[in-house]
Amino acid sequence: MYLSRIRLKPEMTAVQLAQLLKDRKGYGLHRLFWGIWGADTPKRRDFLFREEVANEQGLATSKRVADPVYYLLSPQEPDQQHPLFDIQSKPYQPALLPGDKLSFKLRVNPVVTRNKKRHDIAMNAQYDWLVKQLKNLEIERPKDKKACKHLLLDFADDQMVKTWKGIIEEGCFADQGNSKLARSEVLEWALKTVVDQAYQTWWQAKGNKHGFECITNQYHQVIKATAYQKHHMPEKDKQASFNSVDITGELTVIDVEKFKQALVNGIGPAKAFGCGLMMVKRVN
Repeated sequence: MYLSRIRLKPEMTAVQLAQLLKDRKGYGLHRLFWGIWGADTPKRRDFLFREEVANEQGLATSKRVADPVYYLLSPQEPDQQHPLFDIQSKPYQPALLPGDKLSFKLRVNPVVTRNKKRHDIAMNAQYDWLVKQLKNLEIERPKDKKACKHLLLDFADDQMVKTWKGIIEEGCFADQGNSKLARSEVLEWALKTVVDQAYQTWWQAKGNKHGFECITNQYHQVIKATAYQKHHMPEKDKQASFNSVDITGELTVIDVEKFKQALVNGIGPAKAFGCGLMMVKRVN
């Protein structure tokens, strides 16, 4: 395996850059990277990639502060001579032992499968929790999340709002639970807490599957989830989209072979869109 760092050549003009990156959403980057092997282009997608901002990585090579930098993991070494990119590659052979502690970052598409369909974990957790609250009020579930929230704010009594505050106080947003919040704000922070708990549970299940043990922090979180984003895929379908979230944390390697497979094969779906590549480094 090879881990490559791919940067735009600094001599590229603004016009060239705009032309190159106009199709960076959807399948655009996937197609772009598929061609960097030239005549040795793989028959199927067997690589993972991740997009970062070069300036934030301390890798800016031009005055364009928003230039991207890409990390690509592949079984074949990319062609170093490319008209658009500066490509630096090195063999990727992580030497790991059981008990090794690693910090990681990962852009991932967390989903739950229900009735053979994938559902975004955050949206699923929120809707299920809202429906449960309405059931406690003996109110029939409406069709969407927005309607659920309106009904709860209309009919929830003070005791139920107090219960929501308790949920907040037990989670990573505990400081908010001690604030003077309007009912609508209490509901929103409770929903944020529910989503965070769903992410924690999901990641622990991934640890069981991929040979690692999660390390918790003071809030009993195993990961920190940020940069939740919706991505549209018009080439696939006018309504098609997926959601990604950036997660960071620390873990302990338990099963070396399972964990190495997770590093090489990626975690979760949407790998063709820049998800699944776990970047790791040792914790001293």
